Amino acid sequence: MTKTLAVILAKPENEIARLISNLERLHGHRSYDVRLMANHLHKINAKLTQLGLDPNDTTGPELYQALLGRFDKDSRKIDQALGVNSQTSAQERLQLAVEFAQQLLGPGEVWALKRTVAKTLLKQQPPKKLMKLLGYRTLDSMLKRQNIASLYLSVGYVESSSWQKNLRAKIIKLGQDNFEMRSPEIVFLPAKTWAAVRGPNTHVAVSKLMGAVTVRSLTFTDIPVSTYVLFLLEGLNQIGALKTSHTLLNAHPALNFWADSWHLMATSDNRPVSLNLHDVAINHLLKASFDGRSLEHGRQALLSELASYYHKGADDIKVLAKSLQIELTDLMPLPSKLQPAVEYSVVE
Repeated sequence: MTKTLAVILAKPENEIARLISNLERLHGHRSYDVRLMANHLHKINAKLTQLGLDPNDTTGPELYQALLGRFDKDSRKIDQALGVNSQTSAQERLQLAVEFAQQLLGPGEVWALKRTVAKTLLKQQPPKKLMKLLGYRTLDSMLKRQNIASLYLSVGYVESSSWQKNLRAKIIKLGQDNFEMRSPEIVFLPAKTWAAVRGPNTHVAVSKLMGAVTVRSLTFTDIPVSTYVLFLLEGLNQIGALKTSHTLLNAHPALNFWADSWHLMATSDNRPVSLNLHDVAINHLLKASFDGRSLEHGRQALLSELASYYHKGADDIKVLAKSLQIELTDLMPLPSKLQPAVEYSVVE
């Protein structure tokens, strides 16, 4: 268990051994780690068999290519069901994904800053760099023509750290009546904003403060709609609108293979491969080499699975996740009392 986890998480084995030992001690040495890894290995072997691979004689690169092929096949089935073809533009695919994600989301709500209050804060502290970037001479003109949530998504990347610190100080002083429960927003940033503030491999940005998610419209037209949907669900999960992104798996039979695969991380020659649908979608989108493969989402899901076994000691798992720069959103229930903060994050 400890050796496999160490390989998957790229952490020293003695560090993982200490963590597992502490978790087992808290739970009366019930060997949860053994049960977890036995179940984990059984599921991985079943998935390899479904892919037509030999569980005892498959290398990491072979599994990686098989996963990419399977995702390509499955995502094309979903596109066909949605009427997507080679003539469907990237923007049209993105719009279909937004509608798809909204259907999966249902009537969910998030705790967010009231829009009127958000506008008042910007009037008190005009975002001059953002105004210049978007070509506005006056703040009133920008507030009239731009979605307020999209402006808050932008200021976190455009304005200076001192500007953001001042805004954060104002928000912390706000009372609870300045916030409300409302439906999450999926908004769009101007292309020049994306170009100015984000690298080419960043696809989603979120604002927990405004309960908003934005996704980048990519220039090439062959991106699967399901990839866009995954990005949107990941963002909605980050702002607390979804418990997990697993809701997508119930949307179409083509995704049955990926069920129960979110936390599966196969290892061969000490080189882990993620069976997490989100990681595979990113690898497929970027045409990533084996050495450049995404592992983050599989690691997050595996740690969440570990924490589900070890309710006591979950804080230790969160510390480990933080060292890996992973946020275990599934382990963090919504706060009973508001703790306002300006938060910006991105999904690679």
